[in-house]
Amino acid sequence: MLPPAEVGMKLEPIRLCAACYTESRRRYRHKLHLLSECPNCGARFKIPALWIDGHCQRCIMRFTEMENYQKFVEV
Repeated sequence: MLPPAEVGMKLEPIRLCAACYTESRRRYRHKLHLLSECPNCGARFKIPALWIDGHCQRCIMRFTEMENYQKFVEV
């Protein structure tokens, strides 16, 4: 759902859990920090509707590769 036309919408930072995306978009709790930009080129992620190809829009790094750059959340 989108907010009413008179209400602004902040689109960034879009964050990604590459581990969840890799697992056929099923919900799991990996206890990993979310990525807000590509670890290879630093590009901010586009809106999730554009994630169909499963890679960074700038450098084409696959989301499956990005999982290796996510750090564990220390409890």
